[in-house]
Amino acid sequence: MKHTPLPTVVFLFRFFLVVLVMPLNQGCIPVVIAAAGAGGYLLADEEAQDNLKNIFKDISDSLKKQTRGIKSEKETRKDLDYRDDEGFLLEITAFSVKPSEVRCGEEIQVTTQYSILGAPEEGILIRDIKSLWVDNKEIITLADDTIKRNNGTWESTLAFEVPASAAAGPHKIKQKILHDTERIESVGFFTIK
Repeated sequence: MKHTPLPTVVFLFRFFLVVLVMPLNQGCIPVVIAAAGAGGYLLADEEAQDNLKNIFKDISDSLKKQTRGIKSEKETRKDLDYRDDEGFLLEITAFSVKPSEVRCGEEIQVTTQYSILGAPEEGILIRDIKSLWVDNKEIITLADDTIKRNNGTWESTLAFEVPASAAAGPHKIKQKILHDTERIESVGFFTIK
């Protein structure tokens, strides 16, 4: 009698849960897993969640943010060769994640410069979001700030210490700036050695 290898059984079980069972129970997958007697998955999930909680705490303890205006409306208009008939403009003009290689305990600095033109005199509300990604999965939202901005160029800086609990390898920072239906994004990369 031929036995199916354990990895194949695990794959099929996960496939069954995700494709067939999860839509039926509205995402209550831990209940189904526990009922199926796959406690090892729950243990692994709990360990991963604990690790993420530690990363969140370690990063949030060292997080520093600063935002400042760096160019007036007049300077920004000149730099971007902007004309009034162009309407509203929201643009990331510079984005960096430094250094590109870092070790645990060292600091990462994320700097975003963005320009706003064509906004009303009283200014607009923008949402400035920075998030940390590993393997195409968002790990943590580093900043999510809604702030009032006037026409001009602004610089948003965020710095954090890479925690000892962080995994080695490539990471990315996604920057999003939102206003009403406008959405602009930029991505930067760094590697933890």
